[in-house]
Amino acid sequence: MRPKTPFPANFGEFCRRGINRVLSLRGATRQVRTLEPDVYEAEGAVIVVFDAPGVNESDVQLKYVDGEVLVRIDRFRPVTQEFELVVDGRPMSYDGRASLPEGASVDPAEAEARLTEHGTLRVIVPKTDDVATTANG
Repeated sequence: MRPKTPFPANFGEFCRRGINRVLSLRGATRQVRTLEPDVYEAEGAVIVVFDAPGVNESDVQLKYVDGEVLVRIDRFRPVTQEFELVVDGRPMSYDGRASLPEGASVDPAEAEARLTEHGTLRVIVPKTDDVATTANG
């Protein structure tokens, strides 16, 4: 004999749908995620590192504005006929901003960006040689 329960027979399905709805709403509010950078300074360059899993090089936009490296990533989720997306929890866009060290004289026109297969974006901004410029200038 089955024990009496105050819950209807379809209570499990009701809970699953409710949880999926909450997760979907959470995903909808997180469509743009902020990327937090690491900033390293070496003798000849400043290196900014962002973690951006699941992106391709074509998804990345970089800018240098007033001593900051700005990144915008818009990635795309492949459409599949095999499966239906039930919970949309991963953001599709990322924004990141990294202030370069105060007083660092850099040449943003010579900056290079590399995206690893694991989704690590490294932006290498070479420093300028202010001493040589001042001596020749």
